[in-house]
Amino acid sequence: MRKITTVRTAAATLALCAAAGLTTAATAAAAPASGSNDPGANRPALEVPFPCGDVWSGQTRGADDPHPHNPLLAIDFNLPTGGDSDLGRWVQASNAGTVTFAGNKGPGYGNTVDIYHKGGWSTRYAHLKEIAVDKGQVVTARTGIGRVGKSGGQPSAHLHYEQRWNNDDQVIYFGNTKAKYWGTTNYTRKTLC
Repeated sequence: MRKITTVRTAAATLALCAAAGLTTAATAAAAPASGSNDPGANRPALEVPFPCGDVWSGQTRGADDPHPHNPLLAIDFNLPTGGDSDLGRWVQASNAGTVTFAGNKGPGYGNTVDIYHKGGWSTRYAHLKEIAVDKGQVVTARTGIGRVGKSGGQPSAHLHYEQRWNNDDQVIYFGNTKAKYWGTTNYTRKTLC
């Protein structure tokens, strides 16, 4: 009789854990290991998309902000001096890759460049004043891909920047450092110069 009670107690405990969203050693062992379904497993070393040594102010805005970002994980870059002082400044690829889109995406993004890097990872650069690369072009981390602008109906010049995995927006990292969410901070390219 005692054995049955122990089995029932264990079964009830497992059911309660499952209902509460808790995992056990058995369910944790069944979780997939890092690999093709884990964006972090293949993340390339991506850098701030400007020439080395330049200081840029990056802003992220959360869902509770009066003007939330779309997509939410993107960064808007400006020179710390503000206004349109960055209009026409060069934008560089975050790392080597192949241009998969170079053109106008219409209202919202405007002139945009998408670069595929590896392992499902790509970067997007939007609101460009002009585009300096073509679809299919292979670029290096130092390639100037366009100039900061305000295309897509933007009121002021800035670079809209995204890191994407399998076409889904992802948390941004520069090297191994996670971007600041939410608020504004300064960024400087330190590698791939």
